[in-house]
Amino acid sequence: GINAEYMGTQHGQAVTERTREYLCNFNWNEAQYPITKSLKQLLQSIQEQVVKGEENVRTKLIDYNEIKGKLQGIKKKSGGQLSVKPIGPSVRAWYEKHGEDGPVESEYLTTVFVAVPIASEKQFLESYASFGKCAQPIVVPDSAKLVDRDSDFLLYNPVLFRKFKKDFETDCRERKFITRDYNPQEEVTDAEVEELNNQLDNKKNLLVRWLKNTFSECYCAWLHLKAIRVFVESCLKYGLPPNFVAMCFHVDSKTEKRVRSELGAQYASLSPKKFSDEEEADGISALEQQYPYVSLKTKATLDE
Repeated sequence: GINAEYMGTQHGQAVTERTREYLCNFNWNEAQYPITKSLKQLLQSIQEQVVKGEENVRTKLIDYNEIKGKLQGIKKKSGGQLSVKPIGPSVRAWYEKHGEDGPVESEYLTTVFVAVPIASEKQFLESYASFGKCAQPIVVPDSAKLVDRDSDFLLYNPVLFRKFKKDFETDCRERKFITRDYNPQEEVTDAEVEELNNQLDNKKNLLVRWLKNTFSECYCAWLHLKAIRVFVESCLKYGLPPNFVAMCFHVDSKTEKRVRSELGAQYASLSPKKFSDEEEADGISALEQQYPYVSLKTKATLDE
């Protein structure tokens, strides 16, 4: 195989050098494609190899994109305001700083986290204790503390009677205060994010290795397919038994016309048809070209 090398920004050049070297020194791989098999069997083997390689790469790509999507989702949420992003990191940091195990949660009491617009802070602090449609206060006096803040919102944590939680949240919504859910089991910790990043790196490295191997295998299979086509079309053009030689010319767009002209003159006796020096069109069989020789184009570099 080609054993393509990918090294930093030079990977394209490295692969180009390998493909050109393999093409110019092409030898039929008898071990992988035994010439004792029929052409139909050889074509089937090439097709199965390419399909298998594509399936393997697709599976690795799906695994990589799945983890990448999770990390992008976490990053997108964490980059928002306190009114929308996960509040877990802010809550944990505040309670750890104050030497507490976590929010007050008991049979009768619960903690509600409220995102308050900065412009409405005074209104919230002066009125939250009276929230809830109840004759008696439902909020623990002075329980709301500033947990975190950003450029637009403040996060407070009032403590109240559990059975009046819905009433409290209703009053918050009516006053444009946003209650935020906090579930420690659903929060993604820094350690979990780090683990996902490690998994992403591993999946990426695995994907790159599979891409290298699959590219090598598919390029080699493609050239063997080209070789089969040269053989078949040469037999159709010149007849049996096979009596021809295959050659490889490395030309660019500037020199192709001149090279074809010289080849046409050299082998003009092989075909009674008038040949053309025009560039070979994609998708047209070699037999349809007006050359006295069988002509197939093959890319030797990645940028052609």
